[in-house]
This record gives sequence, C-alpha cells and structure tokens, in this order.
Amino acid sequence: MAILREESNCAPFQKLSGSRASWFANVDKPALRPLPSEDFEFEEWLVGLRVARDYHINLSNHYYSVPFHLVDQIVDVRFTSSSVEVIHNNSRVASHVRNWAEGAKSTLPEHLAPAHAAYHGLTPEYFVEQSARVGPNTKVVVQTLLKHKPYPQLSFGECFGIIKNLKNEFGDEELELACAQAIRLQSIGYRVIKNILKAGVKNLPQQITMRLGNINHDNLRGSKYYH
Repeated sequence: MAILREESNCAPFQKLSGSRASWFANVDKPALRPLPSEDFEFEEWLVGLRVARDYHINLSNHYYSVPFHLVDQIVDVRFTSSSVEVIHNNSRVASHVRNWAEGAKSTLPEHLAPAHAAYHGLTPEYFVEQSARVGPNTKVVVQTLLKHKPYPQLSFGECFGIIKNLKNEFGDEELELACAQAIRLQSIGYRVIKNILKAGVKNLPQQITMRLGNINHDNLRGSKYYH
C-alpha cells in the first residue's frame, strides 16, 4: 500500500509540471505550522438572559458579574470550558475565566456600583460577625437586613452603615440600645436606627418602652440590663 502511494504521489502530472510530491514539497510544506498546543474548544450560548439586581448572571449555578448599569438588561452569554463572555447589543461587556464552583461568584471590581465598591470582597458572614461584636440586638438587625432582600449583597450598604458609620459615630453601647429599640418598634433599617441615635436613645418617649415592653424576643434583654 505504501509503495502504491509513493508511486502515485511521484507520478508526473499530465497537464502541470512536477508531481503531487514535488508540489507538496515546494508549496504546501513551507506553509505548514505546528499544531496548537491546546485542544479546540467548543463554544455554547445562552441567549436572552436578564441581569439580576446584583448585576450577576447565572451560568451552571455560578454567578458572573457584568457592569452594574446593565441591571435588568437582556444579555447573551458565550461560554466554553475555560471562559465566559457576556454580550450586550452585539458588544462584549464582560469576560471571565470559567469557574465551576457552584453557588459562588466571580465579581470584577470594575463592574461594581460606586456605592458597593467600598465593601467589595466582604461577605454576609463578615457583617454578622462584626455586628455580634457590638451586641446581640445589633446582630439581629444585621441578620434581618441580610435576609430581607432577595440577594444579601443588596443589604450590604445598610449593614456597612450600621457596623461602621453608626458604630464609629455613636459607639457600641448606644448602637446596641438603638438596635434594641428598632426591634421593639418592628421597624428595622439603617435610617430608623440612625434617627433613634440622633434623637438620643435614652431620651426616647417613655411610653414607647412601656407600650412595647412586653414584646418577647430571645435577644431582647430589657432596659434593666443596661443600668
């Protein structure tokens, strides 16, 4: 078989000069290049994905960020075994290394909203841990805020304001008292707690404490605890 192949390749052309072998040696062989070092990657597409409010898209239960201004916009996703590209209006707006960790996030700093950049890399566990250092009522407030939104990250601004800004301005004891009052009022939020602190926790109308004094909660220790 090899002999016949050799004879066929070396046989002269009838209407051209040379043979298959000579043409390969003179034309094709000089143009050859080494094979790629990596295997060819097949690409797949997801079309018509809506960007979530935390500006991430879900691919195989892993979440990839896109620029924050694309919240609620429709995007397409081109992905391979090693990369993820997000397309909006026929332009690539985000590119990530493929990550196979389920339930995790790949977030690029340049995609963050300005208000979120201050706490990039922080987690819900971080806010719970920091609030617990202030006191149990502050911890309850932070846990409630994190569970209130469909994505915990949407509450990071309020949590950050409570455990950093309000703590630094008013101190641990005042903040813990204000959080206890917010729980009693059943109105948990950064603005509520800030207004309580500005009014003076110990200057609140006595009827508020009397009216809500018989509300039971595992983390409410009562006003006598602070005397």
